[in-house]
Amino acid sequence: MSAPIPLDRTNGLDQEDPVRAEARARLSRNFTEFSRLRDRADHDVRAGRPDRAAAWVQTAADYAWLNPGGQFADADLESMLLPLAAAVPEPDGRRPTTTAGRVLHIVTQAYQTGGSTQFVASWADQDLSREHHVCLTRQGPVPLPPKLLARAESQLTLSRADEVRGLLRRAGEVRALARGSDLVLVHAHPYDVVPGLAFAGVPDLPPIVYVNHADHVFWLGTQITSLLLNMRRSGSELAVRRRGIDPERSAILARPLNPRGRTMSRAAAKERLGLDPQQVVVVTAADPSKYRPVSGPSLLDLVLPAIASRADAVLLAAGPEPEGEWATAQASTGGRVRALGLLDDPGLVQQAADVYLDSFPFSSLTSLLEVGSLGTPVVTYAGHPDGCDVFGADTPVVEDHMHRPTTPEDLTSTLEALLESAALRDSSGAAVEASILSSHTGPGWRAALDLLVERAESAASPPRVGRTDRREEEVDLLLLAVMERTAWSRGPGEVVRSNLSAFPTSTRLRLTAELVRSGTTVSAKDLLPDHVRPGLARARSTARRLRRR
Repeated sequence: MSAPIPLDRTNGLDQEDPVRAEARARLSRNFTEFSRLRDRADHDVRAGRPDRAAAWVQTAADYAWLNPGGQFADADLESMLLPLAAAVPEPDGRRPTTTAGRVLHIVTQAYQTGGSTQFVASWADQDLSREHHVCLTRQGPVPLPPKLLARAESQLTLSRADEVRGLLRRAGEVRALARGSDLVLVHAHPYDVVPGLAFAGVPDLPPIVYVNHADHVFWLGTQITSLLLNMRRSGSELAVRRRGIDPERSAILARPLNPRGRTMSRAAAKERLGLDPQQVVVVTAADPSKYRPVSGPSLLDLVLPAIASRADAVLLAAGPEPEGEWATAQASTGGRVRALGLLDDPGLVQQAADVYLDSFPFSSLTSLLEVGSLGTPVVTYAGHPDGCDVFGADTPVVEDHMHRPTTPEDLTSTLEALLESAALRDSSGAAVEASILSSHTGPGWRAALDLLVERAESAASPPRVGRTDRREEEVDLLLLAVMERTAWSRGPGEVVRSNLSAFPTSTRLRLTAELVRSGTTVSAKDLLPDHVRPGLARARSTARRLRRR
């Protein structure tokens, strides 16, 4: 693991710091590796091998997402989608009739946890005036999450494009579905090439709205975007500045929510967790990687003094495992700090919260909104350098009612005040709850949605995307640190290995030999093409059920 990168929070840091210089060198090396992968895609485009070229485009985008190189979009890679989209076969010559009020949601892979799948589910819950169809492009062997299955047939329908052989044919299926809809929402993973193959330069399509859920990383899709849907101001600003998105095609819509509401009192939830109802419970919930420090002290380091100083204060963390600094803190506080690991349903912990503490250095906006909707005050530490707001928590209306300390001292004093005053907790919690319910749910959200759809329809002509240059700004250094220190970064060999399943058979075998010679381990399952993986997973599941009988 690389050394922590000193980040410039005051504009006074020595820009020639050797650790920062090495970080900039790693950004440059990552861009060079990306360029090599992009060149392989370009070679196959020019040679008339569209199936192979599409897989290389996806591989290059996957590498750029996981290994920051100073760019958030790449016009040269995006431009390859135009000739590749022209090679996409129309499935069976079908041209379905457009269904009024039908929304197509394109999803790479859906999960039971995480905000992107919850976004789709909540959208269907809130937008009851339209039909919703979810098309999965690379679900693979991962089981479909209950949060989507539970809504199947009532709020939405599901289909699997990933069972179609090859990226181009898969894109053809998606294109056909789009032509039977009057609005398309792309919720794709940053590397997913299928939407680009389906829509780049294609006439007679409904508006294509790209959901900017991964607004802090590189993604593929600027060339197909009629309108970019941002869930926060920081994501919109970065898209305009670093992705070349036309400001007129960038909109902000609050993330839809379907709050479960309060199902029990805080006191009852605390008792079920084995806590004294008189204790003041601070809750934080996010993927463990979002707490891993990348520069300076961890979030736990910052808040532990405030928790430790009060005998009635408890910190519960849903996500981090009870090890390392969390285990040390638990021991030093007599169990008043507890890391609970990832929970399938953090609902009970959320119901018990007197105060919600957002994750840092990487915010978890969905968790913050879920707990805030219960009338719980929320604290999000805004201690990032200038230009790095995209790693924090900002969302329309609600941000005016969050506690947003910007220094460690402010964070401590904010927590101490909330721990001390029940009246402050009540007033702050009521304000944030009202702001969430008015902007993320119900008539307020649906009215904002209708305006967004009107904008998308008026912007449905081919998008105008400006070229972007590669940079080494503070946000690039922070993103590099986050990806490296959370182990998301992977070398080019590993990225090629994880995309082998997208290549034609002969190329897949040749690349496997190259990878093995270079020292990359390749397993038998890596050789399975994407389209056979769902069927094999179902067969294994059936076999397991039969054995249990």
